[in-house]
Amino acid sequence: MTESLFEFSSTDGTELKGVEWSGENSKAVIAMVHGHGEHKMRYKHVATFFDLHDIAIVAMDLRGHGESGGKRGHTPSFDQWMDDVEQFLMEVRNRYNDVPLILYGHSMGGNIVTNYLLRKETNDIQAAIVTDPLFRIAFEPPKWKVLVGNWMSNIWPSLAQPTGLNADHISTDPEEVKKYKNNPLVHDKMSARMFVEVFAAADWAMEHAKELKTPTLMMHGAADEITSPKGSKEFTAKSNDKVTLKLWEGMYHEIQNEVDKQLVFDYELAWIEKTVKL
Repeated sequence: MTESLFEFSSTDGTELKGVEWSGENSKAVIAMVHGHGEHKMRYKHVATFFDLHDIAIVAMDLRGHGESGGKRGHTPSFDQWMDDVEQFLMEVRNRYNDVPLILYGHSMGGNIVTNYLLRKETNDIQAAIVTDPLFRIAFEPPKWKVLVGNWMSNIWPSLAQPTGLNADHISTDPEEVKKYKNNPLVHDKMSARMFVEVFAAADWAMEHAKELKTPTLMMHGAADEITSPKGSKEFTAKSNDKVTLKLWEGMYHEIQNEVDKQLVFDYELAWIEKTVKL
């Protein structure tokens, strides 16, 4: 597997960073969108698995995350994220224009990916995978923080506060928790504008779930205490027959970093091979 770093510009000029993991004869490509506060390089082990099966992965750092430009934990609008993903997919297609394209999003990235599938033209996307999407949160945020976020979104949209996320809940594997806490590119900042836009987009996706046209595998750790599995259940119930829902008993938020992550990878691979007929 080879690793190649690249950069590209979004529509507002923000420099975004990406990475490509590929083999010699890739028969499909996964375009990866990470979750809030993390970054693209946390998915290298996922790429290592799929490379064994001749599937490449290309990942990006969202603006305000990882090595991409922009204030940490901030986006000027959700529409700007939609544009960023569109530019990212153009980069992916420039590298892989003759193999099936699978769009993959985790947590907040799952929210972004789902909204992209519902809002944009996606004829070139054969399938999607969404893990532990941020549709509903599994804990009640302080009411004052919600009020401040809504208020400040209009008068100081880039004001960022800690999310209060408990890193101990990302995985049942203590080593993964330790790596997360010690990763210098991981942050817990979320701006007022991002807070408002993310949850408004989650509600919008729920309202339009039945319009989903792309075959989608939606998976959630059943013991997730960060994003609620109820959100994935609700979306699936409101959608058409394009969604396959899989709940993983005993797993926390990052199913791709769980003790039994191999089971998750094998399930994803089998679903991809069946859905896009590799």
